[in-house]
Amino acid sequence: MVNQDPVSLAVSGVVVVILVDYLRAHQGWGWLRLVQGASAFKDTPGLLFTKVMGSGHQGGFSLRPSASHQGLICVFDHADHADQFLAGPWLAAYQERAKQCQASLLAITSCKGAWDGRAFDVTPDDKLGHYAFEPRNPSMAAITRAITAAYKNDFFSESMFVRMRLLRTVGEWVMPKEVVAHG
Repeated sequence: MVNQDPVSLAVSGVVVVILVDYLRAHQGWGWLRLVQGASAFKDTPGLLFTKVMGSGHQGGFSLRPSASHQGLICVFDHADHADQFLAGPWLAAYQERAKQCQASLLAITSCKGAWDGRAFDVTPDDKLGHYAFEPRNPSMAAITRAITAAYKNDFFSESMFVRMRLLRTVGEWVMPKEVVAHG
């Protein structure tokens, strides 16, 4: 099998990021989401890329896993499909089982690297739907596939850094003081 160039496999669209801090009673449901991974979302209209993610203790990066903090990253072919996803049963299921849950809809402004052999392309205006006509939100977000400790300890075989412009947010996310203090 020929190893394909990540740029030729690039996905272009809008990104949905969901962060969840599960209630203790629902941590088992959360673990099942990790085990199912992307397969649970296979019939989602317009979905191009999915990653279900765990995190380190208290939502940070460490080898000790968190029993409650998880994330979901999806790339949709169009903002309309992303909005449908956010209005549908998946986000509602996360919200009803969480201490806190935040979902963000984002437009990709730049990307370097790849994740699972897939790079992300800048989101063109024709994929933004009604968001293309709204005033541009100056708020930015970034996703990195590897942080300083990951590079130092060679945890990942690939890396990616994505900058995005915030289009919409549902819910709130408050970082625990311990994570903020220790970065």
